Parts: sequence; C-alpha cells; structure tokens
Amino acid sequence: NQNIGRKIDELVVRVGDTLLLEGAPEDIKRLAEEMALVDVARPSARAFRRGHAPVAIGAMGGIVVLAALGVAPILALAVIAVAVVLFTRCI
Repeated sequence: NQNIGRKIDELVVRVGDTLLLEGAPEDIKRLAEEMALVDVARPSARAFRRGHAPVAIGAMGGIVVLAALGVAPILALAVIAVAVVLFTRCI
C-alpha cells in the first residue's frame, strides 16, 4: 500500500508482496530476471491442446446421447467419460 517511486534499489521485497510496475516490456523482463521475480503478465501455463478437443467433445456428446437413449445411468456414463478423457491425456 505504498508508492515507492524511483527508490527501487532500496526496496525490500518479501514473500507475498505484489509489485505493480510500469515501463517497457524489455525493462520489466530484465528486472524480473535480475531480482528473481515472477512476471504474471507473461502466461506461464501451457497452451491448449486443440488436438484433444474431439475426444473431450465426443465424451460429452456420448454422455448426453447415451443417457438420453437410456443405455446407462448418467453417473456411470460420466465416470466412463472422465476415464476416457484422463486415459487419452486430454487434461
């Protein structure tokens, strides 16, 4: 809850502190690397695996269609669909 201005050299950063920095992206990247900070502006998560989308959509569609036809209870179909999605490493 304080504005430190240009006194960044004197700043003591503790675990859990959040810094809002303004500047050129290259400078912020360099500062984050030098001070071992996490830059939350850059995504660190992996991109979606769009190749697995048909499996996930098929699993959901299978649940709906098979439950509507009365083949099995929706709970059992959902458990099977989750197993298929996990086995094929969709997530």
